[in-house]
Amino acid sequence: MFSFVFDVDQAVAVFLFSERTNTDADFEAYLRCIAELDVVAASLDRPVLVQLIDPDNALPDARWRRRMAEATQTVRSKPFYVLVTESAAVRGVLTAINWIRPPPFEFEVVATLDAAAQTAATRTGRDVAKTIHKLALEVRHTPHKSIAPLSARRPTGPPSSSR
Repeated sequence: MFSFVFDVDQAVAVFLFSERTNTDADFEAYLRCIAELDVVAASLDRPVLVQLIDPDNALPDARWRRRMAEATQTVRSKPFYVLVTESAAVRGVLTAINWIRPPPFEFEVVATLDAAAQTAATRTGRDVAKTIHKLALEVRHTPHKSIAPLSARRPTGPPSSSR
């Protein structure tokens, strides 16, 4: 199952693939969110996207992996993207894929949420660790349905780091 939350003021999004299976609708929602977030994040300073994959979540098949790779090649907002999974096999595969086909944005693969929060803060130079932890809890309880309506709330200046 796919869900997400987004804090436009902090320019941080957290995506979650949870449970054991994902439907075509889950993967379509993921691709739609990537596209919508890219539009919104284009005006934000150093956006961060954290993608959580629960340990028992099934990996996408080859068709969906190809569509995901294609979708991420056109991202213009240049977020710092960090994928979090406990699976050493998944981390290794994703790291290898990104060596072969580097994404057009900064990317890191880590095992824990703490590592993701620390890495994102270090790589962006922004105090985003608390926001990442807060959103990681929120995504499991009150996920958003669409990023698009949030575009009306685009900040006029850089995000604050006071959260």
